[in-house]
Amino acid sequence: MTKANQKQIDASLEALKNDIALAVESAATMRDRVQHALVGCVSHWKTTGSNAGLMDLVNLFITELGQGVNLKAVKQWCEIYLHMQEDVEGKRLVFKPVKVSDLDTKAAADKKWWTLKPQNVFSFDLTDQIIALAVKAAKASKKAATSEDAAVDIDPEMLTQLEALARRAEARKADNSDPVDTRFTDDDPLAQAPVTA
Repeated sequence: MTKANQKQIDASLEALKNDIALAVESAATMRDRVQHALVGCVSHWKTTGSNAGLMDLVNLFITELGQGVNLKAVKQWCEIYLHMQEDVEGKRLVFKPVKVSDLDTKAAADKKWWTLKPQNVFSFDLTDQIIALAVKAAKASKKAATSEDAAVDIDPEMLTQLEALARRAEARKADNSDPVDTRFTDDDPLAQAPVTA
């Protein structure tokens, strides 16, 4: 690695560190501002004794938050501290019958919305599934060979193809576990220039 490339790498890493710090700060600020707005809704209702206009405001807020925020957690927070529930069509939140004295601003402020209903991120790894299916098929094939009452239907040609595919999947998995980044070399004309903020 040449000294010039090391300078590029260092500058790029420093720029990335700054970007990450800003992103973390922005995320924390957004999270705190959402909390402040939600607690403000409880406080408004408790202080004024009226929730007139509040339902539309809360639903607009949830709609405007959109992607990037765990809306399930925000809605659950509203259900607990604003005593709301989904309407019969499941399209928006409406208030349950509740006394103003049941509102607890301190508890609402103490319970951070982001600690509720963690999002379940969909995850699927085709490589792992192919390997698992090949293992399961091999076990079933062995069971069929040793047991007369096993209900197993495995086409030998398909099993051979699956085993070959599983070997490719295992090789790919082994290749992907190599932590060395070989995308760029010192003499690569396409090496990335440092990112600047």
